[in-house]
Formats: sequence, structure tokens, C-alpha cells
Amino acid sequence: MAGTTTLSTLTASLPSFPTSAEIAENLRQAVGGLNSLITNYNVGGVSQTYLEAVAIALGSDASTLPNSTVEGAYEILASIMRAAYIATASGIYLDLKCLDVGVTRKGATYANTDIQFVLPTAAPVGGSTVAAGAIVSAEPADPTQGPIMFITLADATIAAGATLSSAVGALAVNAGSAGNCPANTISTIQSGGGTAQSCYNPAKAGGGADTEGDDAPNGGLRARGLAAILNASQCTVAAIALAARAYTGIISATVADNTALTLNGVVLAPAADPSTGNGTTFLRGSVLVYCDDGSGNLGDAATNADGTFVEANHSALVAFNRDLTAGLWRAAGVTAVAIGSETLATTAALSIDVAASYVTLGNTAASVATAAQAAVYGWINALPLGAPVTLAGIVQTAIAVDGVSNVLVATVTINGAAADLIAQPQQVARCVNAPTDVTVTVNATTAYA
Repeated sequence: MAGTTTLSTLTASLPSFPTSAEIAENLRQAVGGLNSLITNYNVGGVSQTYLEAVAIALGSDASTLPNSTVEGAYEILASIMRAAYIATASGIYLDLKCLDVGVTRKGATYANTDIQFVLPTAAPVGGSTVAAGAIVSAEPADPTQGPIMFITLADATIAAGATLSSAVGALAVNAGSAGNCPANTISTIQSGGGTAQSCYNPAKAGGGADTEGDDAPNGGLRARGLAAILNASQCTVAAIALAARAYTGIISATVADNTALTLNGVVLAPAADPSTGNGTTFLRGSVLVYCDDGSGNLGDAATNADGTFVEANHSALVAFNRDLTAGLWRAAGVTAVAIGSETLATTAALSIDVAASYVTLGNTAASVATAAQAAVYGWINALPLGAPVTLAGIVQTAIAVDGVSNVLVATVTINGAAADLIAQPQQVARCVNAPTDVTVTVNATTAYA
């Protein structure tokens, strides 16, 4: 809309400062205007050299000039101005600005999974044990990087006559998303394996996250800082959802207000809606906050018999609920409860045409189908809380794959039906059986691209 003020137009309006070359020219004109006898401004001349030295000391591009490590006065001033606002600050300066509004950068988290050890021969009488603290590893996707290391957290036992150990928890040695390994990829025993020959992780390793970045794709500290200013002390639905995402371990949240409160499947505070008179479960001044940790199946925070939260169960959700109870993120008189997300198991099927021009050496109809399968799987498994799985979304995702010339719309189904799959606010659509939950068939190889 014409005349609308946006973040980009505001940052573009920040004052710019002259470069070294512009300052040198201004100085030359100023000296010339004094009717000085100094008239030689040739490159390499004494006068010009002095002018350029002064200009470098002042210029906004001083540190970018050849052989210069000097930051000019204008360059320093520009940096100070950028650091003064959440919209333009970066790094430590963004941390400091966001701290002004109570928002801190999320730290890196450690991936975790279960590990089972395999003996080369059956365990002897009395069984065998792999002591806690064994180091196992997976090969990284990038061969230039070192192995992705995990440490086991408990003893793994192998019964007499068996070759496979019990499953034990393991934690990545280094924090970060690199620890999120697919199933069956942690296969090397680095140390502490005893007589075990190999190991594997029956399920994928998850929960690892990098330190939050300033901006997407691996963070959103700036966005959270700006939102905190907009929502400060308002206790709006948006402010509560923003507050949830501030807890390490919660990466997305949606809010439903004026609803019945439930926890662990138990309705806590229902009431009849007086506006309908039909006994509809309803409660004014109540808020449910649905939270997800990226898995699509966070689950509720467990409670003790007295209603207090279990310390070890979903620590982020427990901490958020305690703060809600204490009134940190809600208005007086409002009751708010945070609960975990639920997985909405999703399958998809579609038929495609493959462009004949794409079927060349190294490209086959089958490889195109596999690429389309991966694309649709990735699209579904990136959907946020409460987002629907739509037929149109599947078609748009598949048609964007190289080599797909057409998607037969009439063949697209979601969970076996030719209809959009509508998620509830607490549900996260996910293909739970990896890419095999998406079936792509090739209808024909067509002559058009």
C-alpha cells in the first residue's frame, strides 16, 4: 500500500556517510577555495597524499581500502548507529539491545537418541555389559567434517546367549543441529565398547539445535526482540505465543483463547457457554498454548498428584507453565495452560508426468519421481503447528521439481482422500514413516518440458 512505513523503508532511511574518495575531493575543493599556493593534486603528489590520508581516517569505507586496517570516523559512527536499534544491530550488539526488552538468544541444544550395541558372538553365561560413557559416532554428511560423536548415559546390558544389547540413551558430545542424525547412522564405536563389535541407533537422533542466529533460517532473535517491544505488557495472544518461543526447546506455538483447559487429556475448567445455552464446553478468560519442539509430538508436561509439574518432564514446557501460573505472561484474571503438540500422521499420493527432454544420461523417470517424493515429504514435515496439508500445496511443491512436466491433480490424495487435511491447533502434520509415506508414480513421459 502506498505510503506504508515498513522496516525496510525505515532502515533505508538511515543517514549515509561520505566515502574516503568523496572526502578527499571535498578537502581538495576546500583547500582550493582558500586560494592556497598548494595546487598540485596529482596522484602521488605531496598535497594529494596528505588529503587522502586524512580522508581515509574519516571515510565510511576506510577499512575496505587496499592495505588499510583503519576504521574511519564515519565508519565508526555508522556502526554505532546500526548497533543502536534492534532492527539493524547484529551479534553481541543485538544481544544487548534485545536484553533491554527481556529477550535473550537461545543457546545450542544437544541431540539425543537411543543406542544398541552388537556383539560378534553370543554373550557368555551371566551376560555382558557396555558401561555408560561409551563414545559412538556417525559419519557427517560433509566429509570434510569430523565424526559426529555421542556418549551413552547408562549401562547397556546383553543377556546371556544374545548378541544385541538393551537400548540406552545417548547424548551428542557437541551441541548443535549436526547431531540430528537419521536412524541407523551411528554405527562406529570410538571407545568404551568392551567386546561389542558395532552399534546402531534404531531411531533418529533429534533435539539438536544451533545457537540462535540473528535472523532466519537458523534463528529469529531480531524478530523476537521487535515483537517483544510491540507486545510488551499487553498479554495478547500474540505476546503469549511469542513468550512460548522464548523458552529453549519450544520452537513454535499457537494460542487458543476462550476455550476449555485440558492437561494430560483431563479437562481442567469447563463451563457452559451462556450465549448458546446448549451446554457447549467454553470458558471465558482462559487460554491454551499449544507448543512444539520441532518433533511434532512434544506431549504434555506430566504432573504430580498435587498438580505440580514433574521436574524432568519437558523442562521447557514445565518452566513455561510455571511462569504462566505466576502471571508472568498473562493478564490478571486470565487462566493459561501450556500443553504439548500432537502428531497428525499424514500420507500423500500423486501421479506425475516426466518431461522427455529431462530423461537423459543420469536422469531417469524414477529419479524424478524420487526427487518429487523427497520434495513433498520435506514440505509436509516443515509445516508448523495447526497448518493444514493441502492438495494445492502438494501440487505446487511437486511441479517445482526439475523434470516434472505435469501433476495429475485428480490423482492427488492425502490420507487416502482427495481433500485437504485440516489440522487442529495442537496438531503438527508429519509423515511419520519417512519419505515412504509419500507415494509418487510416473504416469507418462511427455514430449513437453
